[in-house]
Amino acid sequence: MRDLLSDFVNIDMIISRRQSACQFPADYDRWAELGNPEWSWRHCLPWFRTLEDDRYCTGEFHVAGGPIPVVRWSRAELSPLQEAFLQACLNAGYPLQADQNHPAGTGVNLMAMNRRGRVRRGIVQVATSPPTPTEPRPVTGGMTRA
Repeated sequence: MRDLLSDFVNIDMIISRRQSACQFPADYDRWAELGNPEWSWRHCLPWFRTLEDDRYCTGEFHVAGGPIPVVRWSRAELSPLQEAFLQACLNAGYPLQADQNHPAGTGVNLMAMNRRGRVRRGIVQVATSPPTPTEPRPVTGGMTRA
């Protein structure tokens, strides 16, 4: 039962995440319009990129080399229920979207997570553990008066 519940939570997160991620650039630009010019998408995106280590999805919105790992489930890691859900989406005509956070992206995707292997590596874990050659300390102190 626990695995089944986990599958449904992951499927729900895929649906919810896709809906919420679509407006990120507009949200940041709206904050800038409200009097916080340093919070525009153009100003924030470089900071997001310095934090990320996404070795599978690069381009304008992603970069490898930062302290927070970004990986995606592989199809081989999906449970039978997750694979069936993914296949149903594809059969319904939704494209397989490589980048769930791309502002213009739409479709179904293999969820991005902050982990190394099977261990979650969020900002707290990265900031409180000793730096390593593959996981350096994040750059801090750069944004003031934000």
